[in-house]
Amino acid sequence: MTWHGILFQSAHHFWENLRRFAFYNRTIFEVFFVFLYAFEQFLLIWLTFQSHSITELSYIVSIFAIIVLTTFSLHKILMESRIKYLEEEIHNLHQEKLELEIRMKSFQKVSNNLIDALSKDLNTYTSSNNNHDKKRLVK
Repeated sequence: MTWHGILFQSAHHFWENLRRFAFYNRTIFEVFFVFLYAFEQFLLIWLTFQSHSITELSYIVSIFAIIVLTTFSLHKILMESRIKYLEEEIHNLHQEKLELEIRMKSFQKVSNNLIDALSKDLNTYTSSNNNHDKKRLVK
């Protein structure tokens, strides 16, 4: 395997594990991002008070906007990936349900056929015994 194949395979496994972790631990990620946004805002306020010129302040605000938008984008991607994982699970469960319904209908047909066959055999047996009993009574 090539080096980039190994790299992409590792990235794929990392992302799948992250999606699964985010799916099962949504609250942890939500709290993490709340604290991250709060930290970014705190950092903006602190750097704003540390700035000495309007040029420096505009630079700080610009960098802050880029950082917040990047954080928001990562948060959105992770949550959308979590939703996609959930949709895949729902699809798989729906497919499994349909397969079970088809099996159930097949088993129902088989059981109905068996019941019908047993009923016919029972009716045949009962009628033959009744005829046999009537012949004994006549003799």
